Amino acid sequence: MALDKTKLNPGGSPGGRGDSPVLWTYASTADALATIAASGYFNDIAYMLTSGDVIYVNASDGSAWYEVTSSAGVVTSAPIGADTFILTGQITDISTAGQVYIVSPVAAEVVSVSSVINTAITTADATLTVKTAAGTVGTITVAYSGSAPGDVDTLAASSNTAVAAGATVEIETDGGSSTASVAQITVLMRRT
Repeated sequence: MALDKTKLNPGGSPGGRGDSPVLWTYASTADALATIAASGYFNDIAYMLTSGDVIYVNASDGSAWYEVTSSAGVVTSAPIGADTFILTGQITDISTAGQVYIVSPVAAEVVSVSSVINTAITTADATLTVKTAAGTVGTITVAYSGSAPGDVDTLAASSNTAVAAGATVEIETDGGSSTASVAQITVLMRRT
């Protein structure tokens, strides 16, 4: 079978991505994981994908995470396997100052952090600060202007990324926005 563009969904706004990778989802009841993972399967949308993007694939024979490499119109995807894993957490209300701590079961480094809101926020942006024991990893700005349920924002981690086994990744909201909204957090980690 061929790529069905209607089954591909961006987790965020690719046009406003900056240097951040985008988390995509793709579903195909017709194609197996091996077919979808083959080099060239996503070539028709090479203009939308950037190296480092992550695609969660739900195929006819299972589900898997893939990291994208895109060069000169040729898209390849490599399974995110034994060296990477996902941590998840939830901020109950992004518009109320507070934090969530997510435990890493093994020594690893933070690769990226994404948030998705369940309700549009108002009044002001919410800032999420990502921290490890080493210090601040970076911030995610959840913009209130034009916000909507399902908006995804992503941080590509570059400093203070080390996390010891049993230690935590902290995601702190400044509560700067109004309107209560749950924020789901996804942390892509790489074993060290």
